[in-house]
Amino acid sequence: MLDDMDISACSDAVCKVIMSRADEPAEGDLFALFLAPAARVLMTVEVGEGTRHVDELFLRHLVALVDDLHLDAVTFVVWRLAGRPRRVDKLLWRELTVRLGSADTRLLDLLVTGPERVWSASTGRYRRQPHIRTISSSTAGWTC
Repeated sequence: MLDDMDISACSDAVCKVIMSRADEPAEGDLFALFLAPAARVLMTVEVGEGTRHVDELFLRHLVALVDDLHLDAVTFVVWRLAGRPRRVDKLLWRELTVRLGSADTRLLDLLVTGPERVWSASTGRYRRQPHIRTISSSTAGWTC
């Protein structure tokens, strides 16, 4: 489970990816953040499929991605403009906790994040999102 400081570090890493994009994130975009001890983000991978189709093939793809990298821990982050989880996000969390339960890489959390709030699957709680602000509808309007 991630504490508030770890969630802030993950939010910062996703914010950097958002800032580097030519367009703003789409609803359901998915990021895998691979972490070293003390929640230091080593690598951020944007999963191209997002959370549109959470089926067996997609789940196998995510598990293979995590297994192949052999890093200490992973947190998945789903972009939702409202910062609220959808049923598919909760399904993804349940499936990943089972499938990665015996993996070398620890699954720490699945965060559903938006401009104003973050929801943590591991705690089931919301927290205010101080890191990302929407200024305009273009990526140039995102600040971290």
